[in-house]
Amino acid sequence: MENYRALEDIKDFETLSLSQATDFTLTKKKTTAANKLPTLGTAMMMGAAESQETQQLKEENERVKKMMASLQEKLTQSLQIKSQLAEQAEGTKSQVSSQVEELKQKLEALREERDRAVEVGENIRKEAQNVKMELQKKVNQLTQVTNMKKMIQDKNSKIADLRERLSKYEADVGGDDE
Repeated sequence: MENYRALEDIKDFETLSLSQATDFTLTKKKTTAANKLPTLGTAMMMGAAESQETQQLKEENERVKKMMASLQEKLTQSLQIKSQLAEQAEGTKSQVSSQVEELKQKLEALREERDRAVEVGENIRKEAQNVKMELQKKVNQLTQVTNMKKMIQDKNSKIADLRERLSKYEADVGGDDE
């Protein structure tokens, strides 16, 4: 039984060695075939069409490379412009926000000043009205004014009396003429 196992191990080793050797020779043959230069006849057989196609592919490759370089340059410029515009926008945004804040503060200060002015104006109006009423009371309380009022009332009643009498005389005089 041990011999059987030993025989199997030897068999596996031999198959492994053999397969490695054949793989090595196959890869060696492939690399030598790839490394061989084409013969002069093969190069001539390649023909003008294939060389023209190769030339066209090279030209197209160059155009694509130039176009790619141009696009990369444009992309770089666009990204630079974008970053500059973003910086300008951020700067403008901060300026505008600070100006808005200043204007809000000024507006609030003006509102407070207006409210104070309205309050002061109202107080002055009330005070002027009170002063006027006090002066009116004082003027009315003066004895000269009260005497003057009394005299005017007396004169008015006398004038009314005289007018009444005059109208009687005029009615009598007017009736005799006819």
